[in-house]
Amino acid sequence: GPVLHRRRVFGCNGQVFTAYKFRTVYLDVPGQRRTTIGQFLRRTGLDELPKLLNVLNQTMSLVGPRFLSYSDLLRYGTVHRAWLVMKPGLTGLWQINGRCYPNISKRIQLDRQYIENWSLWLDCKILLSTLILANPK
Repeated sequence: GPVLHRRRVFGCNGQVFTAYKFRTVYLDVPGQRRTTIGQFLRRTGLDELPKLLNVLNQTMSLVGPRFLSYSDLLRYGTVHRAWLVMKPGLTGLWQINGRCYPNISKRIQLDRQYIENWSLWLDCKILLSTLILANPK
C-alpha cells in the first residue's frame, strides 16, 4: 500500500490542504493493526515527519495549534474557529504535553493557551522541548 497517509484538513483562514504522515497501520485489516515499523514511527513521533512538506509549501508552520479536520469543525464548531487565524503547527503545546488526550477539552485548552500567548520565545521553548522529547534516551 501507499507509504504516505493523506488527510484533508483546515488551516489558516479556513484553507483546505492535504496533511501528510507516514502510514503506520495495515490497509484493509479490521482493527487497523499497526505495522512493526509503524509502531516505532508512532512511538518516536517520526510518523509526522512528512508534514515537513506542509511546512515547506507554507500550509503549516513548525509550531502552532493542531490543524482541524472536518469532523473537528462539525463536532466543536465555533470553539475551534479561532484556530483558523494561525497556521497549524508540526508541533505545539499539545504535542509536548502528551499528544493524545481522551478528553478533547485539554487539547482545546492547550491550543487556546498557545494562540493567546504566542511569542517567538514560546515557539523557541516548544521547539526545544520537542527536540528533547524526540531524542529517546
